[in-house]
Amino acid sequence: MNPLEAESCLPACTWEFCRDNPSEICSARSVALEKQECHGSCQHTSCSGCLVLKPPACPEGCGRSDAACLQRFGRCVHSHATEARHPVCHQNLHSNAEGYFVCLMPACANTVS
Repeated sequence: MNPLEAESCLPACTWEFCRDNPSEICSARSVALEKQECHGSCQHTSCSGCLVLKPPACPEGCGRSDAACLQRFGRCVHSHATEARHPVCHQNLHSNAEGYFVCLMPACANTVS
């Protein structure tokens, strides 16, 4: 990063920080699901916009052109994502941090209608 463009970022969005400070603003630069250029290098968001994505336990590995295997994998992921008893994502940061901690970014101010 160019020192002339250095931004003063708030604390990094981490599972621990957001668990302890659920309504704080944090820097999601390393955990933003989709970065928004208009939010600069800090990618500030709210901890309440962060969640844990639990990866599916789909046991099969697939070759790059194995269509049947890729279809089975897709069905496994879909059934995992729609399972009501164990949601694929949750904001209950007090239970456990098993999965991928990610934060959603707000849209840019000039794109909101």
